[in-house]
Amino acid sequence: MLGISLLTLFRLMTLEDWMYVMYSAMESHRLSVVYFVRFVILGTFVVINLFISTVIKNLNEAKVERLTKLQGPATQKEFLKALGETHKAPICLEAHLA
Repeated sequence: MLGISLLTLFRLMTLEDWMYVMYSAMESHRLSVVYFVRFVILGTFVVINLFISTVIKNLNEAKVERLTKLQGPATQKEFLKALGETHKAPICLEAHLA
């Protein structure tokens, strides 16, 4: 019985035929509409917030990963190596275009 109740609440939160559940409950008690409307609004709010927080977390992780890739060289040796590679790049490009 508890499993069916939890499944019904899940259906309400995901807005899957929640009106039919509400109508069947209204047959036994007229004021059950207040419970259903409140639960649907609150449940939808929670689900949307979970979705938005997941998207924001993934975007922040991607931003941190991208910033670590774009970080400059840490030591003088790495800087000189990167400078040498950037100096060679136009020469290679000219040779490739010629």
